Amino acid sequence: MSANAQIIYTDIDPDTTIVCPSTVPCTGCDSSHFFYFDLNLDGSDDFYLTARHYQFEEGNWYDGYTLLIEPLDTNALYWTYLSYGSIIGENLTWYTIATFNSWPFNTDHYVGLRLFKNNQLYYGWLLIRPVVLSDRGITIKEYAYNTIPNKSIKAGETITGVPSTEITDTNIYITNKILNVINVSPDCIIDLYNMNGQKLNTYTVRLSNNPKC
Repeated sequence: MSANAQIIYTDIDPDTTIVCPSTVPCTGCDSSHFFYFDLNLDGSDDFYLTARHYQFEEGNWYDGYTLLIEPLDTNALYWTYLSYGSIIGENLTWYTIATFNSWPFNTDHYVGLRLFKNNQLYYGWLLIRPVVLSDRGITIKEYAYNTIPNKSIKAGETITGVPSTEITDTNIYITNKILNVINVSPDCIIDLYNMNGQKLNTYTVRLSNNPKC
Protein backbone atom coordinates (compact mmCIF):
# COMPACT_ATOMS: atom_id res chain seq x y z
CA MET A 1 0.00 0.00 0.00
CA SER A 2 1.21 3.53 -0.72
CA ALA A 3 -0.19 7.00 -0.10
CA ASN A 4 0.67 9.77 -2.57
CA ALA A 5 -0.96 13.15 -1.93
CA GLN A 6 -4.69 12.43 -1.96
CA ILE A 7 -4.72 8.94 -3.51
CA ILE A 8 -4.44 5.72 -1.52
CA TYR A 9 -3.06 2.92 -3.71
CA THR A 10 -2.88 -0.81 -2.94
CA ASP A 11 -0.82 -3.26 -5.00
CA ILE A 12 -1.92 -6.88 -4.57
CA ASP A 13 1.45 -8.62 -4.52
CA PRO A 14 1.45 -11.28 -5.74
CA ASP A 15 -1.58 -10.93 -7.99
CA THR A 16 -4.48 -13.08 -6.80
CA THR A 17 -6.57 -15.28 -9.11
CA ILE A 18 -9.90 -16.87 -8.26
CA VAL A 19 -11.36 -19.47 -10.63
CA CYS A 20 -14.78 -21.01 -11.04
CA PRO A 21 -14.95 -24.31 -9.12
CA SER A 22 -14.60 -27.31 -11.41
CA THR A 23 -17.60 -29.12 -9.89
CA VAL A 24 -20.82 -28.37 -8.03
CA PRO A 25 -21.90 -30.28 -4.89
CA CYS A 26 -25.17 -31.55 -6.37
CA THR A 27 -27.37 -31.42 -9.46
CA GLY A 28 -28.88 -27.96 -9.77
CA CYS A 29 -26.51 -26.50 -7.20
CA ASP A 30 -23.84 -23.86 -7.55
CA SER A 31 -20.40 -23.30 -6.08
CA SER A 32 -18.31 -20.13 -5.92
CA HIS A 33 -14.93 -18.71 -4.99
CA PHE A 34 -14.73 -15.16 -3.63
CA PHE A 35 -12.28 -12.29 -3.21
CA TYR A 36 -13.14 -9.45 -0.80
CA PHE A 37 -11.23 -6.18 -0.64
CA ASP A 38 -11.16 -3.05 1.50
CA LEU A 39 -10.81 -0.08 -0.86
CA ASN A 40 -10.17 2.63 1.75
CA LEU A 41 -8.26 0.38 4.20
CA ASP A 42 -10.53 1.13 7.16
CA GLY A 43 -10.80 -2.52 8.19
CA SER A 44 -14.17 -3.19 6.50
CA ASP A 45 -14.56 -4.87 3.11
CA ASP A 46 -16.21 -2.68 0.47
CA PHE A 47 -16.51 -4.91 -2.62
CA TYR A 48 -16.18 -8.56 -3.55
CA LEU A 49 -15.57 -10.57 -6.72
CA THR A 50 -17.14 -13.95 -7.46
CA ALA A 51 -16.13 -16.81 -9.76
CA ARG A 52 -19.26 -18.97 -9.90
CA HIS A 53 -20.04 -22.40 -11.35
CA TYR A 54 -23.76 -23.18 -11.46
CA GLN A 55 -26.20 -25.57 -13.15
CA PHE A 56 -29.39 -24.73 -15.01
CA GLU A 57 -32.12 -26.92 -16.50
CA GLU A 58 -33.31 -26.79 -20.10
CA GLY A 59 -34.60 -30.31 -20.58
CA ASN A 60 -31.26 -31.53 -19.23
CA TRP A 61 -28.90 -30.03 -16.66
CA TYR A 62 -26.14 -27.84 -18.04
CA ASP A 63 -23.15 -26.12 -16.51
CA GLY A 64 -22.81 -22.36 -16.49
CA TYR A 65 -20.04 -20.03 -15.35
CA THR A 66 -20.08 -16.39 -14.38
CA LEU A 67 -17.54 -13.84 -13.17
CA LEU A 68 -18.81 -10.76 -11.40
CA ILE A 69 -18.15 -7.98 -8.91
CA GLU A 70 -20.63 -6.62 -6.36
CA PRO A 71 -20.49 -3.81 -3.80
CA LEU A 72 -21.15 -4.19 -0.10
CA ASP A 73 -23.42 -1.82 1.83
CA THR A 74 -24.35 1.24 -0.26
CA ASN A 75 -21.27 1.27 -2.48
CA ALA A 76 -21.58 1.06 -6.26
CA LEU A 77 -19.63 0.34 -9.44
CA TYR A 78 -19.58 1.09 -13.14
CA TRP A 79 -20.94 -1.80 -15.18
CA THR A 80 -18.51 -1.98 -18.10
CA TYR A 81 -14.72 -1.97 -18.40
CA LEU A 82 -12.67 1.20 -18.59
CA SER A 83 -9.34 1.92 -20.25
CA TYR A 84 -6.32 3.50 -18.59
CA GLY A 85 -6.84 7.21 -17.94
CA SER A 86 -10.65 7.12 -18.07
CA ILE A 87 -12.26 9.63 -15.70
CA ILE A 88 -14.15 8.00 -12.83
CA GLY A 89 -16.54 10.36 -11.09
CA GLU A 90 -20.09 11.60 -10.73
CA ASN A 91 -20.76 11.64 -14.49
CA LEU A 92 -20.76 7.83 -14.72
CA THR A 93 -23.92 5.78 -14.22
CA TRP A 94 -23.53 3.60 -11.13
CA TYR A 95 -24.83 0.07 -10.54
CA THR A 96 -24.91 -2.62 -7.85
CA ILE A 97 -23.51 -5.47 -9.96
CA ALA A 98 -21.30 -6.01 -13.01
CA THR A 99 -20.42 -9.24 -14.78
CA PHE A 100 -17.19 -9.90 -16.67
CA ASN A 101 -18.57 -12.64 -18.95
CA SER A 102 -18.57 -10.45 -22.08
CA TRP A 103 -15.31 -8.63 -21.28
CA PRO A 104 -12.28 -9.57 -23.41
CA PHE A 105 -10.31 -12.30 -21.68
CA ASN A 106 -6.57 -12.31 -20.97
CA THR A 107 -6.49 -8.49 -21.10
CA ASP A 108 -6.24 -5.99 -18.24
CA HIS A 109 -9.34 -3.87 -17.54
CA TYR A 110 -10.25 -1.18 -15.03
CA VAL A 111 -13.44 -1.24 -12.96
CA GLY A 112 -14.85 2.08 -11.75
CA LEU A 113 -15.74 2.09 -8.04
CA ARG A 114 -17.82 4.42 -5.88
CA LEU A 115 -17.50 4.31 -2.10
CA PHE A 116 -20.10 5.74 0.29
CA LYS A 117 -18.69 6.47 3.75
CA ASN A 118 -19.88 8.91 6.41
CA ASN A 119 -22.43 10.39 4.00
CA GLN A 120 -19.68 11.19 1.49
CA LEU A 121 -18.93 9.76 -1.96
CA TYR A 122 -15.41 8.68 -2.96
CA TYR A 123 -14.24 7.38 -6.33
CA GLY A 124 -11.70 4.69 -7.12
CA TRP A 125 -10.65 1.95 -9.51
CA LEU A 126 -9.77 -1.74 -9.55
CA LEU A 127 -7.47 -3.42 -12.10
CA ILE A 128 -8.48 -6.97 -13.03
CA ARG A 129 -7.85 -9.48 -15.80
CA PRO A 130 -10.49 -12.08 -16.77
CA VAL A 131 -8.53 -15.23 -17.57
CA VAL A 132 -9.14 -18.58 -19.21
CA LEU A 133 -7.38 -21.39 -17.35
CA SER A 134 -8.82 -24.88 -16.98
CA ASP A 135 -11.85 -22.92 -15.78
CA ARG A 136 -12.69 -19.26 -16.13
CA GLY A 137 -11.29 -16.93 -13.51
CA ILE A 138 -10.36 -13.38 -12.51
CA THR A 139 -6.90 -12.07 -11.63
CA ILE A 140 -7.01 -9.15 -9.19
CA LYS A 141 -3.99 -6.84 -9.46
CA GLU A 142 -4.33 -3.45 -7.74
CA TYR A 143 -6.74 -0.74 -6.69
CA ALA A 144 -6.82 2.88 -5.51
CA TYR A 145 -9.22 5.63 -4.45
CA ASN A 146 -9.25 9.40 -4.06
CA THR A 147 -9.47 10.44 -0.40
CA ILE A 148 -11.13 13.77 -1.27
CA PRO A 149 -14.96 13.42 -1.29
CA ASN A 150 -16.67 13.86 -4.67
CA LYS A 151 -13.29 14.20 -6.40
CA SER A 152 -12.83 12.14 -9.57
CA ILE A 153 -9.90 9.83 -10.23
CA LYS A 154 -8.39 8.52 -13.45
CA ALA A 155 -8.30 4.77 -14.03
CA GLY A 156 -4.79 3.64 -13.13
CA GLU A 157 -3.94 6.88 -11.31
CA THR A 158 -1.74 6.30 -8.26
CA ILE A 159 -0.26 9.73 -7.54
CA THR A 160 -1.40 13.35 -7.57
CA GLY A 161 0.08 16.68 -6.74
CA VAL A 162 3.32 16.00 -8.64
CA PRO A 163 4.23 18.70 -11.18
CA SER A 164 4.75 17.64 -14.77
CA THR A 165 8.25 17.90 -16.22
CA GLU A 166 8.87 19.64 -19.52
CA ILE A 167 10.55 16.98 -21.66
CA THR A 168 11.59 18.96 -24.72
CA ASP A 169 15.26 18.62 -23.71
CA THR A 170 14.91 15.04 -22.53
CA ASN A 171 16.24 12.25 -24.73
CA ILE A 172 14.48 8.90 -24.36
CA TYR A 173 15.42 5.95 -26.53
CA ILE A 174 15.86 2.17 -26.49
CA THR A 175 18.97 0.32 -27.63
CA ASN A 176 19.51 -3.42 -27.25
CA LYS A 177 16.41 -3.65 -25.06
CA ILE A 178 17.80 -0.99 -22.68
CA LEU A 179 15.70 2.08 -21.91
CA ASN A 180 17.96 5.18 -21.91
CA VAL A 181 16.73 8.43 -20.37
CA ILE A 182 19.02 11.49 -20.61
CA ASN A 183 18.62 15.02 -19.22
CA VAL A 184 15.90 14.29 -16.67
CA SER A 185 15.49 15.78 -13.23
CA PRO A 186 17.41 13.96 -10.47
CA ASP A 187 15.61 11.28 -8.46
CA CYS A 188 12.66 11.09 -10.84
CA ILE A 189 10.31 8.14 -11.29
CA ILE A 190 9.39 6.84 -14.74
CA ASP A 191 6.37 4.60 -15.37
CA LEU A 192 6.56 2.54 -18.59
CA TYR A 193 3.26 1.66 -20.33
CA ASN A 194 2.40 -0.27 -23.47
CA MET A 195 -0.01 0.98 -26.13
CA ASN A 196 -2.96 -0.60 -24.28
CA GLY A 197 -2.31 1.50 -21.19
CA GLN A 198 -0.95 -1.45 -19.20
CA LYS A 199 1.86 -0.51 -16.83
CA LEU A 200 4.89 -2.68 -17.58
CA ASN A 201 7.39 -1.39 -15.05
CA THR A 202 8.42 1.51 -12.80
CA TYR A 203 11.96 2.88 -12.77
CA THR A 204 13.67 5.22 -10.31
CA VAL A 205 16.29 7.41 -11.99
CA ARG A 206 19.15 8.65 -9.82
CA LEU A 207 21.34 11.64 -10.67
CA SER A 208 24.23 10.87 -13.02
CA ASN A 209 25.68 12.25 -16.20
CA ASN A 210 23.97 9.70 -18.38
CA PRO A 211 21.46 7.68 -16.34
CA LYS A 212 20.17 4.39 -17.70
CA CYS A 213 17.06 2.63 -16.40
